[in-house]
Amino acid sequence: MAVIEKIRKRSLLLLIAIGGAMVLFILSDLLWKGGGGRRRIDPIAKISNEAINYQEFDNKIAEQEIFMKLQYGENYNFSPEEKHQINNFALEQLINEKIIDKEFKKANISISDAEIASLFTGKLVHPFIRQIFTDPKTNQFDPRVVQNYLDNLETMTEDQQKQWYAIEGVVLDEHKFQKYFGIVSKAYYLPSKLINQKLNDYNNERTVQLMGLKYSTIGNDEIKVSDEDLKKYYDEHLYMFKTDPFVDIDFVVFDILPSKKDLAKIEAYIKEAYDSLRNSSPERIPIVVNQFSKIPFDSVYVKITDLPPQADTLTHASKGTILGPYQYNNAWYITSILDEKIIADSVKAKHILITYKGANRSNENVIRTKEEAEKLADSLYNILKSTKDTNLFVQFVKNYSDDQGSVQTNGDLGWFTEGTMIKPFNDACFATPAGQYTKVETDFGIHIIYVEKKTMPVPKYLVANIVYPIEPSSETMDSIYNVANGFAISAKTAKDFENQITEKGYNKRSAERVKKEDFTIPGIENGREIIRWAYNKETKVGTVSAVFDLTSENKEVVALLKYRQESKKPYLTFERVKEEIRPFVIKEKKADILVKKINDAKTNDLLALTQKLNAQLDTTVITFNSYSLQFYGPEPKVIGTMSIIPAQKISDPIRGEGAVFVGKVIEEHQRANIDANALRMQEAQMHNSKVNYELTNSLKKVYKVIDNRTLYY
Repeated sequence: MAVIEKIRKRSLLLLIAIGGAMVLFILSDLLWKGGGGRRRIDPIAKISNEAINYQEFDNKIAEQEIFMKLQYGENYNFSPEEKHQINNFALEQLINEKIIDKEFKKANISISDAEIASLFTGKLVHPFIRQIFTDPKTNQFDPRVVQNYLDNLETMTEDQQKQWYAIEGVVLDEHKFQKYFGIVSKAYYLPSKLINQKLNDYNNERTVQLMGLKYSTIGNDEIKVSDEDLKKYYDEHLYMFKTDPFVDIDFVVFDILPSKKDLAKIEAYIKEAYDSLRNSSPERIPIVVNQFSKIPFDSVYVKITDLPPQADTLTHASKGTILGPYQYNNAWYITSILDEKIIADSVKAKHILITYKGANRSNENVIRTKEEAEKLADSLYNILKSTKDTNLFVQFVKNYSDDQGSVQTNGDLGWFTEGTMIKPFNDACFATPAGQYTKVETDFGIHIIYVEKKTMPVPKYLVANIVYPIEPSSETMDSIYNVANGFAISAKTAKDFENQITEKGYNKRSAERVKKEDFTIPGIENGREIIRWAYNKETKVGTVSAVFDLTSENKEVVALLKYRQESKKPYLTFERVKEEIRPFVIKEKKADILVKKINDAKTNDLLALTQKLNAQLDTTVITFNSYSLQFYGPEPKVIGTMSIIPAQKISDPIRGEGAVFVGKVIEEHQRANIDANALRMQEAQMHNSKVNYELTNSLKKVYKVIDNRTLYY
């Protein structure tokens, strides 16, 4: 059970690092700026009487971010929307964990040591554990590699330990959920009697004759609908209007765009940049680029396809050729060719890292000096260079490399393009022929590199790129903000908001049914602060906001909270759905007219009825599980009625979705499209899917979960 001891021996490193950062965060942000000064004293969520505090939430976010970076790369930068999704997922996970823990305790369920061990080194190995510890060469998973990793965990860097705890947390939490869901799913049983009934529903085919009088034969203008009719329908169909909390927001966007004066100034600037580049000596070109460009000079050789599309004309251009100025992606570009080489685009390499005390990200347990590291690296490098033994390289990786991340892959870094790695490492890899060793020093230590393969050489270019964004000046931004702020100040009420829009000719936009966890609203990529404002209890319906400064999207926004559906009122109000109800009431009144028309015909002969009403008689085949009728579309009520009515009997008028029907079963027979075992399996799968989807939501209601996420993010 050594694996259990390692897994359960939780390090405080992750909690201390996160906790320290969180204290600073709370001290600097005690007041939520968008919420009318409300202090963040409420727990982020409550399950019954148990609170989830912000530190738990922050720890879970850190765990999820580490786990995501394991999949997408350590240097992956999360977009604001991805961060919001991680926040939502972390909170949902915490809520679910608390609920499942309570259910485990109530039902006396536990996870045994044997189960835990099996998830990492046994028969139930989690797919992610199997993935990251599978040997890429043999494609085989060896549980001893996992055990060895755990045995050496305490000697690894803080970052590597955090990564393991993130993986461990995800694996154990998922297993706990799956165990609970599995227990609930096993409670499902479908008796043979029901199976036989469902088999009959699937396999019993009926040939039916149907006459339908379509609602469209009566014009809507012929139907009179009163408010009493609408309210009666609303009361009788209240279940249709049950809803989760949401808000409706009206808003005005003030786009922050450069003025004519800004554009003229930018054009003059880019002309000066062009003249300076054209008149510069080769050695001064990097200085000129850094002087005028928002993106500094880069000495990495690139393919023409890595440049804006307009640069296609520079293929095989002579040195000194200048293209531009030209516009691309809302910026001015000037591109000059400085050199051309035929070189590999990508390299596949392995490395051994010999680090030393004081090197960047070196493990605190490393005590060797830089001189000792150089001596060791030289010794290993000389042996490898003279023997060219790749098996010996693998052994050296396991025995000496301080890059624990690549030790699991025998030092293999995979394929990477130029510019991916830090410059000294990058230059050494691309300058060394395939099949050769090289040695280079970086901030991380001394690397012994084996360049395994290179792609076919392609033309690549050293370019000077002057890039200058077409952006509004600070004066223009201030001017647009002042206009937006003036609107927000003068529009103190909902009526003022509407009047100002009409008077100023602004474009009003609307975002309806916005949920608490949403991130975007129509036309705004990051509408989170607006949504938080709308859900704040201190923001009343009819309130006009201050200016939301969305400079990342070049927008200023002023919003009006038009409507809020509270969680305590789970049904949409009559006034809100009144017009949505009208078509249904009209259809009911049309159905009354058509039913009366059928009854007035006073005949029990379907053919005679069809002829008397100048209608059409259709013949079709159905089962109870049919979804729609030919020529009519979805008609569940008609299909249900015709599936149980005795053969040869004419039905009463059936109020369908698109018409009023009268039908008769003229023939029925059995088909054999599905057997009992297949049906039982299909029904079980449907049930399990429903359990996974609905169980947590049901439990949230049982435990009366309170969600305060909008107070925090």
